[in-house]
Parts: sequence; C-alpha cells; structure tokens
Amino acid sequence: MQEIVRKCIKLASKLEKKINEEKFLDLLSDDPDNNYLVFTRLLCECSDTMLGVLYQLGYFGDNERIWRIAVEIVEMRRIFEHEEEDVGGHIANLLAHLSRGKYYFDILY
Repeated sequence: MQEIVRKCIKLASKLEKKINEEKFLDLLSDDPDNNYLVFTRLLCECSDTMLGVLYQLGYFGDNERIWRIAVEIVEMRRIFEHEEEDVGGHIANLLAHLSRGKYYFDILY
C-alpha cells in the first residue's frame, strides 16, 4: 500500500505543480490506515483527469479501496457541480471500472 501511494505522489507532483511531493512523502508511514488518509488527501488536491491518468497507467494496482477512494472523490465533485472536461476519456475510464457496483454517493439520488 505504501509503495502505491508513494508512486502516485511522485507522478502527481510531476504533472501538477500544486502537489507538494515532499509534504506528502513525509506523511507516509508503516500504518496502512494512515497511508489511505494520505492517499485521500493527495487525490483531493488532484484534478479528476489526474485521477483518471493514475488509474489508466496502473498506479492504483489491484487495490479496490484505492479505486473506490478515487471514484468517490470524482462523484462528490459531481454532486457539487465541480466537474471538468474529460479530455481523453480518462475520467470515464476510471468511473467505468466500478460501474458494475454501486458508488457510495449513488444513495444520495
């Protein structure tokens, strides 16, 4: 888990200048729960397109909890009408990954 988050931090910080690589890397620990929180904080600072790119490049591995965190962030942004243009279909591909299941925020509709 820690290595997945580390890789995501490194790529996200290179592609989005507002992501402070050192800040996020310093927050990582041997505690998986802490690392899920760090991952969530990182993704909240990323654009939806960045989340889709990380997913498509395989940075989420086979960790379903990580996929769900990313999808829930995109879905929450949609609820608050903070959507962005899906250039390259990256966001749609991420959302399609879990399309067979229910998203957490589906219950709000």
